[in-house]
Amino acid sequence: MQSFLRLPAYVPPSRLSNQPAPFPEEALCRQLTGLTKLVLTISPAGSVESAVVEKSSGHPSLDSAAHAASMDWKFRPAFASGVPVRSRARVPVDFVAPAEWPHCSRGVRVLTTYTLLGAEGSDAGAAMFTPMFAPGDKVSAVVEYVLTSPDAVGESLSVRWIYLDDAGHPVVRHEQTAPMQEGGRQRFVLSGTQPGGWKPGRYQIEVRLKDDILGQREFSVR
Repeated sequence: MQSFLRLPAYVPPSRLSNQPAPFPEEALCRQLTGLTKLVLTISPAGSVESAVVEKSSGHPSLDSAAHAASMDWKFRPAFASGVPVRSRARVPVDFVAPAEWPHCSRGVRVLTTYTLLGAEGSDAGAAMFTPMFAPGDKVSAVVEYVLTSPDAVGESLSVRWIYLDDAGHPVVRHEQTAPMQEGGRQRFVLSGTQPGGWKPGRYQIEVRLKDDILGQREFSVR
């Protein structure tokens, strides 16, 4: 007697491995969190044809980020009697607080600050990343940042080279500035030297916008 495999009448769509919705810069700086609920229309091929915000997080920037990210997601499509079909799915997108909120100020967020050995100007391609230097070395500070508001265009970031004495008290040894530019993630390199060489000890690079400290990094000279 011949037997037949009975296919289920309907199998709902299932989400494949997709990139989570990124936190908008504005939301990070304002420390916004929330849950956006989307209703997605999924094609028989598994792509997202449309997305509708069913329930807002309460913050338009989070809702927009969730909507934009969902349009690139891929799904295993729904099946009806073994045939892929168009379907709908409800998907929550949760924007939770990071382990540490970034420090933003006046429309700019510093992403990272680190030190390099031997960089010249903005050409750090062949330089060596290190937190330790010799007294005669040229120390370069690399600062990466992103503007979160066009109001920050024309402002300048200042970089202070600070020596920490035996008691840990800061002594500013050098200060430089660099104008900020728009257009996504930006990077600049400032090189510092000291007449007669760096005094052995602990140092700190401090990135400021006016009176606000946006980033810090320590290095040592031995």
